[in-house]
Amino acid sequence: MLTEALIPGTDDWYLVELGKELGANFPRIAMLESYRDGTFVVPVEADPAVREAYKKFARKARLTIADTIVTQVVGRQDLRGFRTAAENDANGDREAARLMRQNDLDVQFSEAFDKKAQHGVSFGVVAIDPLTGEPFGKILDSWSVAVRMSEIRPMQVDAAIIASWDPFNQQDVLTLLRPGYMRVAVKPGKQSTIPRDGTQWEPGLAWDWTGGPIPLGFTERVPVVRWANPHGLGEYENHIDSIDRITEDILQRLTITAMQAFRQRAVTPGDGRALPSHYPDDHPESPGEPIDYDEIYKGGPAALWFLPEGAQIWESSPTDISSLINAEDKDIEHLAAVTGTPLFSVSPAENQSAEGAKLSRETIRTKVRDRNKRDGRSATEFMSLLFEANGDQQRADRTEIVSMWGPMEHISMAEAAEAARAARDGGMSLRGINEHIYQMTPDEMQQEEMSIRDEQFQNSLMGVTVDAGNGQNAGPPRAAETVADRATPPAPARSVGELQPVE
Repeated sequence: MLTEALIPGTDDWYLVELGKELGANFPRIAMLESYRDGTFVVPVEADPAVREAYKKFARKARLTIADTIVTQVVGRQDLRGFRTAAENDANGDREAARLMRQNDLDVQFSEAFDKKAQHGVSFGVVAIDPLTGEPFGKILDSWSVAVRMSEIRPMQVDAAIIASWDPFNQQDVLTLLRPGYMRVAVKPGKQSTIPRDGTQWEPGLAWDWTGGPIPLGFTERVPVVRWANPHGLGEYENHIDSIDRITEDILQRLTITAMQAFRQRAVTPGDGRALPSHYPDDHPESPGEPIDYDEIYKGGPAALWFLPEGAQIWESSPTDISSLINAEDKDIEHLAAVTGTPLFSVSPAENQSAEGAKLSRETIRTKVRDRNKRDGRSATEFMSLLFEANGDQQRADRTEIVSMWGPMEHISMAEAAEAARAARDGGMSLRGINEHIYQMTPDEMQQEEMSIRDEQFQNSLMGVTVDAGNGQNAGPPRAAETVADRATPPAPARSVGELQPVE
């Protein structure tokens, strides 16, 4: 039982307060995920007798444009590696690259960016594997983590809880992380009391600590890092109403199209008299009974109607849905504009002018640059904790860690080669060309420099000099020719992009 939950600053208090924050966020997370995966229910006003059938029809109107908004940002974020305070680390730290491979951080960082773009925040935790004793890093989302950020240093975490379920001991587990130590609280039960369906949850006080504070051993910080969007909002969270409006536009169009397949028809007698309401008394089958015209004039591909002499048939005219289509396209266009999403990704048939396409790309580039700047700082904090857990204090200095980002867009090899020649003529270094134009990873840059040295050594043994057209011998001109003038670049060419890295 948590007896000190009302005393601010105690472990009991942090556990309860962070648990409340965690549970209060569940409905919001579920709502955002429903718009991402398309499971949200379109608001409909239908008769209870046909509500389920109507909802089934309404689900066909869903357009998962929220997923496109997220992927257009996350797909342009390519965290390649890190520079640290280690010596000879111009191309990127090899130890950082080793830790990234060991922890699959190339995939995990992408997962962190994706969850952050969807929920507004995501988290990374560094810990020691209790079985192997090896440090590891793991990305978590808002379903299982809540944090209290420092008021003085807003990028650092003061306290955090991680919620989980222990299937072996059949108990809920809340792990509290504070500077330099951790504590574990449990609540036994046959199944978890922590919902994952969007229901709001409160932890209560019926938790028992398994023991006292456990020193972390490798750091005096809280080993949790938060990635956050501006204001902690998902990429499409402020635009839910616009997505609903687009979905409703599609629903109305589908409804009108479906209803027009069953146009209203009428039959009127030619002499102006009304059709008889009852069969005549001498009718062989239904004398004097009411006439069921719905039964007589059934619609269908094989239906045959017998009409009185001079009768006329009337049919309702179709509704023009072009205005609905135009309104839907405009709504999508406006949503793309306010979210900074390229229009071609949400409306492929849309024809843009060259200037319009340029402005659209510049908007998404500005947005991605902002996200890279924010996410890069959190990533360096995460790597600092990971270095610290591995006992590497030199590289753990987070003020000396710099994130290295790949290109935002893809271009052809021919365009990259032309850009490389122009950059070389403008005085750009060979290393800068490799990194910013050919977009090599740190490992690829190191391998390329070794290959250049090998070629130079082989040429010197054969007494071969390279005529670079500037009167110099083999050496720097040979290196420049190897990168800037070769027909086939050493790595797949992508984008010239902006100068990297982002600090």
